[in-house]
Amino acid sequence: MKDELSRYLDILATGKPAEFKNAKRGIERLWHENSEKFQKEATLVFPYLKLFDKITDPKNQAALASGMSLFFLALADDYFDILKNFSLSIIQSSHGHVREAIRKTADWLYVSITARTDPFSSRSQKLTGRQINNQVIAKAQYHEFLRQITDLMDQYSYLNDDQTEYIDEMKPSVLKSLELLYDRLTFSHDAADFLHQSTPVVQLKRKEIEGRLIKLFRKTKPQISLHTIKQIIYLEDGSDDFHKLISLSSNCPSDCIEEVVSTLNDAWNYFPHRCLDGKAPVEVVRESKDFSSGK
Repeated sequence: MKDELSRYLDILATGKPAEFKNAKRGIERLWHENSEKFQKEATLVFPYLKLFDKITDPKNQAALASGMSLFFLALADDYFDILKNFSLSIIQSSHGHVREAIRKTADWLYVSITARTDPFSSRSQKLTGRQINNQVIAKAQYHEFLRQITDLMDQYSYLNDDQTEYIDEMKPSVLKSLELLYDRLTFSHDAADFLHQSTPVVQLKRKEIEGRLIKLFRKTKPQISLHTIKQIIYLEDGSDDFHKLISLSSNCPSDCIEEVVSTLNDAWNYFPHRCLDGKAPVEVVRESKDFSSGK
C-alpha cells in the first residue's frame, strides 16, 4: 500500500490534470479497502508537506492539497499541530483553487477536535482518563487554532489582495478564505459542547451589530478590525478588556463617540466569550432567568 500511496501523491504533485481524478480515486480505494493499514502508512505524506512550496504549478498544488484529505483524517488526532500549521500556511496562497482545496481538506481538523472533545460513549458510562486528557488537549488546540486564524485575518485586513486570483464567484482574497475557515470552526451546526450554538435571534443580532460596526469603521477609520474586536471579546478574562474596547473610541470624532460606545457595548453583550463556554452574556442572563422560573 505504501508504494501505491506514494505513486498517487507523486501524480498529484507532478502529474497532469487528466491524471488527478484517477489518483484521488486510487487513494480513496486504498482507504476503503483497509483503513487500518492506511492509517499506519499515512505518515508518508509528511515529506509532501515540506515539498509543497516547491511545486510551481498551482494546479498540482490544488490537486495535492485536495488529495491529502484522507491523510488528514488518518493523522489529525496525533499530528494536529503539524497539519494545522501546514493548512494555515497554504491557505495564504495567492491562488484561489489552492486556498479552497486546503480549506476543505482542513475540515478534518475540525472533525478531529469535535470527536476528541465529545467522544462517543453512553450517557451512563464515565469517560476514561485518556478521553478526559484528550478533551483538554483538543480544547486547547481549538482555541489556539482560532487565535492564529484571527491574527492572520487582522494582518490581511490591511493588505492589498490585488495579486490574488478569482475562482468562480468567490472574492479573490486570502482574508475571505480565512473567514470561511473561521466560520466553519465557530458556527457549524454539529459543533461539540464547547462550541455553543446560539439561537437564530442572537445570531441575527450579531449580524446587525457587525453591520453597524462596519459602517462606523467607514466613518471613524480606526486602526483595528472587526475580527480583532471579536477576538478581544472572545478571549476576555474578566479583567479590564471591556475598557480596552471602549478606549478604541477615544480617537473618534466627537459626534460618533456615543454611537461607537453603544455599539461596542452591544457587541460585548451579544458576541461569544470563551470564559462563558462560548455563550454571550445575554444568553447567560436568559438561561439564569429560565432556570429561576423553572422553564
